[in-house]
Amino acid sequence: MNVHMQARKSGDRYPIFGIILLFVWALPTALSGQILQDRPELCGTQAPQPVPEGVSAWTDRSNGVSTLTVQGSAGTRTFRLPGVQSEIHEVCHIPGDRLIVFGAHAGYTVSVVELGSGEVVDSFVSYSPTMSPDGRWLAMRAFYPPQTEVPVSEQYTVYDLSATAQANRHGSTPYTSEIAGEPIYPLTYGGEPMIAMDVPDSARHEFRSASFYWSADSRYLTFADGVGKSLSILLVSVNAGKFSSFVHAVPAVVLCAAESTVVERAQIQDTPREVHGEVMVTAKFAGRGCEVKEVTLTMNDFSPATIERYEPAKRKTPTAKPHSGKRPF
Repeated sequence: MNVHMQARKSGDRYPIFGIILLFVWALPTALSGQILQDRPELCGTQAPQPVPEGVSAWTDRSNGVSTLTVQGSAGTRTFRLPGVQSEIHEVCHIPGDRLIVFGAHAGYTVSVVELGSGEVVDSFVSYSPTMSPDGRWLAMRAFYPPQTEVPVSEQYTVYDLSATAQANRHGSTPYTSEIAGEPIYPLTYGGEPMIAMDVPDSARHEFRSASFYWSADSRYLTFADGVGKSLSILLVSVNAGKFSSFVHAVPAVVLCAAESTVVERAQIQDTPREVHGEVMVTAKFAGRGCEVKEVTLTMNDFSPATIERYEPAKRKTPTAKPHSGKRPF
């Protein structure tokens, strides 16, 4: 009898234990929809910002769609955000009674949500998006499939968050319609985005700084780009919505003893700033076998960026083997 009662007590535990296990197993899935707010630079701030009041999210990883819920005076509104395959890293308010949402995947799916109309007015994918402090501009790297087998050259654009989705597709063709924002580097003849696939190594651009860096007044943007062994600091001026790009090249031979060494990266020590009317940028350069060197640059150290053209990389065409005449088994 005691044995029987003990068995019943043990059996009573198993359903409860199973429920606990089910809850623990489901917990990571539930938490996958939380808004992390752990990338303040996406929204143009240095310190973490709280989740906007009344905003929550849930992510269905099985189909790569997040659902954003906003509770306000007009009631509760729900927005579907396709392409968000993991957590939402950051949500912030931008001018015009709108939200901008950064959902993670290989890069970021950026969604612009208009609270007044209850619509997602634009959505695009990018790498390293960084908003200006005034909330108007979003600097980013154009998205390309990470699994591509051909060399890809970076293209840098700036999106105007005060403009429409259509106004942010500059000279797009059917092949480049997914590239959002105005190209700021490398420059093209008509200011249109370019297809930067299969670019020869001698012309292929690589992002070589940790992020984009805006001045406190949102008038200047700086970052590092590399081509081959050399590295360049880019300084972009924003004047009444017009962009002017300037380049300061740092050849490997300046810092490195070995000719084969590449200047791998530049750490921007401070955001662009004006000192007595002079724009200044401080950066530290480094590479394998190179001297670490910190320099402060002024506008006189930069040259206007020039328009670039290149031919696709030449590749050997595989030659067809002569037919043996034998029938395959």
